[in-house]
Amino acid sequence: MNTQKITIRLPKQLIDKVDMFIAMGEFGSRSEALRRALRDYLEQLATVYAEKAESWKKLQELHELSKVFEDIGK
Repeated sequence: MNTQKITIRLPKQLIDKVDMFIAMGEFGSRSEALRRALRDYLEQLATVYAEKAESWKKLQELHELSKVFEDIGK
């Protein structure tokens, strides 16, 4: 995996929670915890945007259909 090093600032309470999960064996390091959290969040966000795009597409189709019915009524 090609990686790059970045520096971020996080609240101490958040770091303490990450460290707690590392101590419990859930993650091997802070980097692993943050990679997984960010990956999972971005996957969820992509799903939300895909659902919004699908809803927008359906809304546009309904709008076009309503125009057809308006034309029929004229």
